[in-house]
Amino acid sequence: MLQIAVAEHDDVAAGINSLVTANAPNALSRIADLNAEFHKSLLGDPKGKVPAVSNDITPVHVSWLLGEIDSATRLLSICVDEDVRKRHPLTKFWREYYRAMVCLSRFAAYEPDPPKTRGYEKYWLPYLTLVSDLVHKRDMKATRERLDELFAERNMDRRLTDWKGHDGDGNQPVCWDFRKVSILAFAESRNEAT
Repeated sequence: MLQIAVAEHDDVAAGINSLVTANAPNALSRIADLNAEFHKSLLGDPKGKVPAVSNDITPVHVSWLLGEIDSATRLLSICVDEDVRKRHPLTKFWREYYRAMVCLSRFAAYEPDPPKTRGYEKYWLPYLTLVSDLVHKRDMKATRERLDELFAERNMDRRLTDWKGHDGDGNQPVCWDFRKVSILAFAESRNEAT
């Protein structure tokens, strides 16, 4: 659903509407429910055979994009759970990225401490700065411009492979940056709630 939303819809609103029309909010709730069940099984028998708990942060972003904050909160808590992390380790960069998203979800202070990046990871570094700008209420103009530059660059880079098809590469570009839009949408919803 996300791949269709970002690859087939030039307009963000149209892409979001395609997710809503495809019943993504209910799918996200169901994903959160199932992942919670798998997580509970893991906690009950950490060394046994249990279904794979997902620690993919993409559904968190999609939930933020659609205003499905309950699903996002439940999914994010599992993404950063230590027992899940032991079973499904993250690279140093993704640990930092997840830390940033937890800080954003709480509007807690965050200063990026990124490790050395490889390949595609360099394109995701400015999201860490964006989160820091948001939680510290700093001007985001330069960060947003950098995100837009890197978004355009990665959508032309044929050396990259976006295996999931939602961040874009030179072989399969996407029309809009769902990570940036979801982070900003979540921050805006938090500002309206306070």
